[in-house]
Amino acid sequence: MAVKAAVRIFDLIDKGMLGNAEGMLEGILPKFPNDHTLLAAEVLLLLNKGELGKCRAKAEYLSQQDVREENANKALVYALQQCCSWDALAHTYQRLKDSHNEKDTMENLFQTYVRMGAYNKAQQIAAQLQRKWPDPRYQLWVVQANLAQVPHDSVDHVLLKLSTKLVDSIIVADKGVLSTSASRMFVEILQRQGLYGDAVDFLCSKRGWRVGLPEARLEMLAVTLQLNGEKGKANAVAKQAWRRQPDNWTFVQLYLKSLSEEDQSDGLMELDGPDESKRMTVDVSDGDRTLADALRFARSLSKVVCETAAKGHVPRGPFMAELEILSLLGDVAQLREAIVAYAQRFFRLSCCYLDVSTYLDAASAEAIYTCPKKI
Repeated sequence: MAVKAAVRIFDLIDKGMLGNAEGMLEGILPKFPNDHTLLAAEVLLLLNKGELGKCRAKAEYLSQQDVREENANKALVYALQQCCSWDALAHTYQRLKDSHNEKDTMENLFQTYVRMGAYNKAQQIAAQLQRKWPDPRYQLWVVQANLAQVPHDSVDHVLLKLSTKLVDSIIVADKGVLSTSASRMFVEILQRQGLYGDAVDFLCSKRGWRVGLPEARLEMLAVTLQLNGEKGKANAVAKQAWRRQPDNWTFVQLYLKSLSEEDQSDGLMELDGPDESKRMTVDVSDGDRTLADALRFARSLSKVVCETAAKGHVPRGPFMAELEILSLLGDVAQLREAIVAYAQRFFRLSCCYLDVSTYLDAASAEAIYTCPKKI
């Protein structure tokens, strides 16, 4: 009788008929005060009524009981999640993992420990999953939990070294989508250890293409080269990435930050791959040194995108970069002219005036509102 009543109450709650559900619960709960399904229904009702304090207290109490009914456990887990009662939720998953779908329950337990910041326990659960159901995904979870335990300023922590080996084995073993995440993580782990040369070698190797699209590979290479103090090479790589994606502001920033008059390089950097589509060559001598060089390149790229862009869509990146470079140069007169030209070209876009707002002064603002608009 209690179970049937609880099912009916759950149904009423699902339909939003909270008053009816409350009335039915008040009538049946005193007769079966220890029934887990009815207590779970009470928890769910309190949650839907917005009484989170009472809901949390009753849910946490219920989590300590040996709840067996499936509907009761579903309601309990949902309430604990909504109340962010992670300790009680973890305890509930621990209790359920032997009697329910063990694999799914352990995956949920791993995620709960991560939310709690209990990375050591998360690592243990991920390792158990890997032993019972070998899967590169679980191995990656082990690595992520390990890395979360490493202090930010540590470069030689044992977990960093262990993670390097684990991720390398994932890249070798996995041929699917997961290898992209693993490859990116491999580079990041090498960077955290200050092994920038090793990271560069990996990105340029035949396995380096696995970090993602060519532009992503170039971005990671530019960042790593800059961290390694090789600004000349970093600038040439960032320049090639920006040329490939003119609207990508991250590439603009990488390019500008790697300008250096001291560090000049020449030669070619070969980025290998299993086939021609995965290979790239960067002319290192193509890097720029000064903001004046950058201004010339931004303007030349603006002309290229105007000539090659699809009708009605001209990338804004090179034009915005010109504003940024003129601002860094402190050339007020040219900056005002460029702001007006930008507004004339992109005035139809809703973001146009937000784009120029950073650089506006009273004179350029007035010029924008008085100048004729053009495509």
